[in-house]
Amino acid sequence: MTTYEQDPRVPMRPADAHRAAETAMKAVLGVAAFAGALLLLFFLYAISMAWGMAG
Repeated sequence: MTTYEQDPRVPMRPADAHRAAETAMKAVLGVAAFAGALLLLFFLYAISMAWGMAG
C-alpha cells in the first residue's frame, strides 16, 4: 500500500468496503440462523407437550 492509501482521510476502497459488508452480512445470517433454530426447537417442544396433554 502506498502512503496515500494508508491515510485515514482517504475513503475505503470499494473492494475493502465490499469485504466488510460481506463479513457483516455473514454475521447477521449466522445470528438469524441460530435464533431460527432455537425458535424451531421451542415450537417442537411446545407441540410435543400439547400432544402429550391431549392423549
